[in-house]
Amino acid sequence: MLDRGLQSGKSLEAFAAQQVPFVCRLKEKRKYELRSNLLGEDQQTDLGEGVLLSDELVRL
Repeated sequence: MLDRGLQSGKSLEAFAAQQVPFVCRLKEKRKYELRSNLLGEDQQTDLGEGVLLSDELVRL
């Protein structure tokens, strides 16, 4: 799992090349291609202290 502290495209590409799964939040202006929406219609989005807005598989 990653957070905004790691934004280098080269680092993210290296993880993908090594088939290392990762989750990260991106800067708002980062370009990406949506591959699939993973948020199901019946999926719980109220997480108590937060709300799940999206769950997507993307290509950076």
